[in-house]
Amino acid sequence: MISLTAKGLTGGEIVAHLAEVYDISTSKETVSTITDQVLAG
Repeated sequence: MISLTAKGLTGGEIVAHLAEVYDISTSKETVSTITDQVLAG
């Protein structure tokens, strides 16, 4: 997820990628929460 954010993908694009590649259902809010927490260190 972090690498996709670093590549410039939006939350919606990451959600779509996770669904397509990994068959994972999540929300833009969850993606945002995870990336914010990781980037905050």
